[in-house]
Amino acid sequence: MKSPLLFTLQGEYTRADIRKIVGDPGQGGAWDTGYREFRGEFFVFCGVGVPGRTGHDYHNYWSGEQLFWEAKEGTTLNQPQIRKLLSGRYRVHIFTRENEAAAFRYEGLGRAVTATSTTPVQVSWALDADLRPILTNEMISIELKNIGFNVEEAKIKSQRATIDDLVFYIKQESESLVLVIDPSFYDRVDELRAIPGVRRPMPAGEYVHNQSFRGFPARFHTGETERPYGLDFDFETPEALAAFVAALRRPASGAAPGAAILPAAVAGDPKTETESVRAARLGQARFRNNLMDRWSRRCALTNLPLPELLRASHIKPWCDSTPTERLDTNNGLLLAVHIDALFDRGLITFADDGRLLSSSVLSAGVRAQLGLNGLQINGLNEENRRYLAIHRSDYFQDNTE
Repeated sequence: MKSPLLFTLQGEYTRADIRKIVGDPGQGGAWDTGYREFRGEFFVFCGVGVPGRTGHDYHNYWSGEQLFWEAKEGTTLNQPQIRKLLSGRYRVHIFTRENEAAAFRYEGLGRAVTATSTTPVQVSWALDADLRPILTNEMISIELKNIGFNVEEAKIKSQRATIDDLVFYIKQESESLVLVIDPSFYDRVDELRAIPGVRRPMPAGEYVHNQSFRGFPARFHTGETERPYGLDFDFETPEALAAFVAALRRPASGAAPGAAILPAAVAGDPKTETESVRAARLGQARFRNNLMDRWSRRCALTNLPLPELLRASHIKPWCDSTPTERLDTNNGLLLAVHIDALFDRGLITFADDGRLLSSSVLSAGVRAQLGLNGLQINGLNEENRRYLAIHRSDYFQDNTE
């Protein structure tokens, strides 16, 4: 456990005061910027409603008891110092002020709740007088063995742990967000983060990529080679880790958002399904994840930003597609559930420019009730158009009585 705080909650301090208290003999420099790392701790200086020293007007504000803070200009989630700042492995002291000429007020230690993949990075901080340390990768390995996982010997980059059909990887070269799960759990990120003691401040669509995650889906990220990827988490207590595992070993509450994309023959019992069926099931999850990335987690037609109501819809139907076509992201559209149902039944389709085309089965009144008038998909590529040509010729009910 860290030593007691050196600062008084709601006490006022200048930057020079803080340097003196922590024992840094240096002058200015990084202490005059938005945040400073010193001796394994961070010090964040936040002007709320006032420009920073550089004159840049940062969008910092309070929302209830959480502080929304914008990091330095040009910062991204990929920068090592930003990842350290968000990791939960270092104490982050938060200081705020509403007047540029005033001293800073000490708000306490900050825990990153969420972070956005914008430039600059934006973080929401929860404040506390002290925070629990995060379980290390070694602690997580021990706790998973206690739960019943088969934990393999640690490799240079990761350590594999399995139980039934559940596969985890434990990062060995990182101190933050060390437990990695399959990206097919994308739609359950919010549910998992709601478990007390489970931490993942990164956006739901922010993944970690590593060639050592064998068996996980792969995709192009940087470079010219596909790399396996997953969703990474941290834990404050063994109880939080146990609850996390228990949640993943049972179905999501309600109908799983991805379930509708699985053919009946594919959605089997993971304990008894054949390897070919399991491969198909995981392939379908990968197809949905790729479409979520392709269309920024929004319906391609209506722009609806609610993943729970979005379906990964095949343009050329799954039953008539080759194995390659079934997993081809270009053979898919991310659609709101009612749009997906209409498209699947051939009651609507799309022109090459993305305009929605309605079957004569749908009266003008029905089209108006469904809000279909004037809608268009933007951003179709040539491969999308090739598949849509098949949908229009073979599946669209253009002249049905």
